[in-house]
Amino acid sequence: MFDSGVVSTNLEARLVDIQASNPEDLEKNVAWNKLNEVEKCTECVHHLVERHCRERPFAPAICAWDGELSYGELDKQASYIAEQLSRVDVGPDKLVFIMSEKSKWTPVAILASLKAGGGFSLLDPSQPAHRLATLCDLATPQLILASRRHSVKASLLGPPVMIIQDMGLGALDETSENPNSPILSTVESHHHTLHVGFTSGSTGTPKGVLTDHAAFTSGHDVSGLSRESRVLQSTSYNFSACMWEHLVTLTRGACLCIPSEDQLENDVERAICELGVTWAMITPSVARVIEPQNAPSIETLFLVGEAIGRLEISKWAEKVALYSMYAQSECGSPIMTKRIFGPEDLSTLGHPGSAVGWIVDSMDHNRLMPLGAEGELVLQGPCLARSYVNNAEQTTTTFIADPAWARQVGMDTPNRFLKTGDVFSRSPIDGSFQFRGRKGGKVKIRGQRIELAEVEYHLRSQFPQVPHVVAEIVRPSDSDSQYGMLVAVIPSRASPSDGTPNICRLLPPDKKFLHHAQRALDQLSKGLPTYMIPNSFISVESLPRTASGKLHRRLLAETLSQLSRKEILAYMTLPKVYRAPSTITEATLQSVCARVLSIEPEEIGMDDNFLGLGGDSLSARQMVTFARAEGLSITVADCLQQANLTSLANCAQDSRSLHVKPVPIRKDPDPFNSLREDFLHDLPQTLTTDM
Repeated sequence: MFDSGVVSTNLEARLVDIQASNPEDLEKNVAWNKLNEVEKCTECVHHLVERHCRERPFAPAICAWDGELSYGELDKQASYIAEQLSRVDVGPDKLVFIMSEKSKWTPVAILASLKAGGGFSLLDPSQPAHRLATLCDLATPQLILASRRHSVKASLLGPPVMIIQDMGLGALDETSENPNSPILSTVESHHHTLHVGFTSGSTGTPKGVLTDHAAFTSGHDVSGLSRESRVLQSTSYNFSACMWEHLVTLTRGACLCIPSEDQLENDVERAICELGVTWAMITPSVARVIEPQNAPSIETLFLVGEAIGRLEISKWAEKVALYSMYAQSECGSPIMTKRIFGPEDLSTLGHPGSAVGWIVDSMDHNRLMPLGAEGELVLQGPCLARSYVNNAEQTTTTFIADPAWARQVGMDTPNRFLKTGDVFSRSPIDGSFQFRGRKGGKVKIRGQRIELAEVEYHLRSQFPQVPHVVAEIVRPSDSDSQYGMLVAVIPSRASPSDGTPNICRLLPPDKKFLHHAQRALDQLSKGLPTYMIPNSFISVESLPRTASGKLHRRLLAETLSQLSRKEILAYMTLPKVYRAPSTITEATLQSVCARVLSIEPEEIGMDDNFLGLGGDSLSARQMVTFARAEGLSITVADCLQQANLTSLANCAQDSRSLHVKPVPIRKDPDPFNSLREDFLHDLPQTLTTDM
């Protein structure tokens, strides 16, 4: 990748071209990146899994709420389904959508799609049908593999539907030969499609990120997994990390542990214990809900998707091997991981393990920035995704070829680079990377990356009378959380030029605005995932403008951040007469709700509802956990669906005996049985017939 002779020869002459601050900076950049070079791997993902199936057929591969599979059983099921997929023309660079609840059948469907030579994409059944249909139109899958539970909804999306459970083998005899593993005629290559994941797009349509096998298999192993690891499958199917969570587990020969959605929402600690989870990858928001003493089996914990706070470190760093993880949807494997021992380790994200990183001018990727200076992180290496699906313009903009400085630092050409959209700096001392923020309108909500422009696109359809609406992340003035609220800002003036420079006037909500905002909220809920729906709609006289007439986004955010959570949410509801708790259960829920949402108990009346107070699915998990500690049993669905806290209290009273269905785990009284079976499996059959 690098030629040090070219660097040393041309360093002085080309310094102006690449805009580095001095020759020493450039030499350090090149030296550090040479240490992080990654060779392309030419193996396919399913071949790595099949190796474990052959070598350790009796080892546990899947332990789920709905059943278990050994590696031998996984291979039989996936091969049998793959043969059927190949008959309907699934093959190289053909895509299979998988639409299922959390289940043992999801990894079976994934492996089957790969064995047939195709790629896969996971659909979250909880998303609106219109949104799912948009993804189908964008990526044109060959078919949808759906679970029975979601087959009707899948049939509304357009592509042909096959039901996973109906395609699988019946009860399998572990000790039998493997006559049902067909030899498929597909010819796979590491450059064929592995996966398509979807991320928010600024034009109002999601972007499909197409990743090949080499992008996943190339790079250093940052997981720390072994064959004895038991990995929690908890990330949403909306999250690109879910693909990595499934595949890294099976390619390392570990066991994938899959609780049900109900268990993940309402009692994840119990599921972790019953499954014997030793390795987990979760967001910091979820890490705050789980108490280490209630999940003692966890040995390794990766935090991903959000900024890590001191609370998570103080809670977990001394109990487990705690790591931060930086990843991009446009990369097949995580970019940077770092062991976290204390708050001081949050200063950097470490060094890349599957790519080479460079810092360029945020406005001009042809200008390389000096060490210590802020700029956009660009990545180079075989882990990069191939393209955006059916979007050549966005692909060319994001995946750039040979910026002006590439050859000057001694790179072989041609080279591809990914513009991450994230602002970093690089330490001149040790070459580690520090995250500084996100470029433009890219933000993260509850671990999900979204483009504010996509939210604004859909908002405009609900407020056609104004030419410009704004989506913004707002951190309320009275919030002690590092996470903000997604707010829609609606101006009353129709002209985009009416804004006064350096002035942002908020308007009080009236009945007409509240009615329009509620109607818009209802419509958005039909077409967008929940994390893209605003928490509140705020009316302003006009949008603030800079002296040059551009939207003054910083002033708008600063003005809105002066509002309390209660003031922000007041734009969504008419004032109510405060009604105090009348029972012990209501008083307990009032106290728990105040703790979860960081507001005073006296501000919470019994006619308020959890969502109206600023709650969401993540804070509902906290609500369930803290209520359980007070002796009350409620569910996440209760918190999100009940009309007010009195109704929620009635649910709690009626559900004191609620228990999450235990996860079935195969109990083997002989701890050496699996080792003995593996040993016997490898012996010639003539030697084992008499044993």
